[in-house]
Amino acid sequence: MKKKIVYIGKFLFPNGNAEGKLVYSNGRILNKLGYDLVFIGVNEKKINFSKSKVMIDNFESYSIPLNNSLLNILSYIKINREIINFLKQNHSCIAAVISYGTPTFSFFILQLVNFCKAYKVPFIANVVDMSSTSHGTKLERIAKFLDRYFLRKVILYKADGIISVSNYIKNYFSKNINNIIVIPPLVSNICDFKQNFEYLKPKIKLVYAGIPFPLDGRKVDVDSYKDRLDITIELLAKVYKNNKNFEFDIYGLSEEQYLSVVGKHKHLINESKKYIKFFGNLNQDKITEKVSYADFTINLRDVNEMTTAGFSTKFVESISCGTPMITTDTSDLNFYLKDRKNGFFLDINDRKSAVINLTKILSLSKNDINKMKKYCLTSKVFHYTNYINKMSLFIEKVIRN
Repeated sequence: MKKKIVYIGKFLFPNGNAEGKLVYSNGRILNKLGYDLVFIGVNEKKINFSKSKVMIDNFESYSIPLNNSLLNILSYIKINREIINFLKQNHSCIAAVISYGTPTFSFFILQLVNFCKAYKVPFIANVVDMSSTSHGTKLERIAKFLDRYFLRKVILYKADGIISVSNYIKNYFSKNINNIIVIPPLVSNICDFKQNFEYLKPKIKLVYAGIPFPLDGRKVDVDSYKDRLDITIELLAKVYKNNKNFEFDIYGLSEEQYLSVVGKHKHLINESKKYIKFFGNLNQDKITEKVSYADFTINLRDVNEMTTAGFSTKFVESISCGTPMITTDTSDLNFYLKDRKNGFFLDINDRKSAVINLTKILSLSKNDINKMKKYCLTSKVFHYTNYINKMSLFIEKVIRN
């Protein structure tokens, strides 16, 4: 009988969010190495854990309701107990447990670690970020900070191995943990949308797809902006004065949602309607199609702990769809972005230089852009099969130790 690896965390499996896609691709690697996979994630519907089992691409999948409200803490204590009991019942066939954060609160990770220690099952943490806690009420921020601090410390001292998305995270944990592997977010399928590289669209199509900041109605500090869509819009407004040969489409949020957070841009957005359009939230397949057909995607970020520790899944998806990206030099992107081949770096701390460089990029010929798109599509740099050997060595070492 095959040994199982249980993947537990706050992800919508298999492609409900970026987290779901990441663990799905990692699961494909582990499956290639001979393991059966069991995923325990979250679901936006009210669902009972014990009755949630479904088979997805031959993967066993379970889920719990997605809601981390402190008011539901008693409910989550019950759910945590159900998950641990499930693991105990199946302990004899579990080769390892991988935690992608936690589906509930961080105290669950301590329970998970205690289970692994008791049944001599390796505990691996899949660490993908060092999240900001700069939105919500003061009490909510304190609760989030303590929850994430505790989670980080448990992993630091209890994990048998780390799957990291960046060298920053690897270096953070390497003082205490020897078994660490760096694997960026991966894709399991190359873009399915056929591209007509010979079709010369009249204007350069620039796309942003994502949610740049929290949209739950609470106060949002600039420090918690994951993506600086506000700076992107300001730069493009200056570029447009001298170059009107581009269009900027925004997917993931509506104009109203954007202005509810960046209210100071109301006048700027009104002036830019000729070249900027908001399309709101679309299904993932439709957004992937739009990204695929674009000339460039753009995603500008501040350089801080959050962006240095994480890895832009937007970059991964854009390149894998055959679309070069304009972005900032954060995290490990410098290992993957090839200037003028699959993208461009832009320094948002030097606005004058950024406007000049962005104007040059948006003045490229369609033939030059199509060469970049072909390079992106054929490189397959983020396809999961490229990381099978690397993961094999890591898993063998963790389990052996």
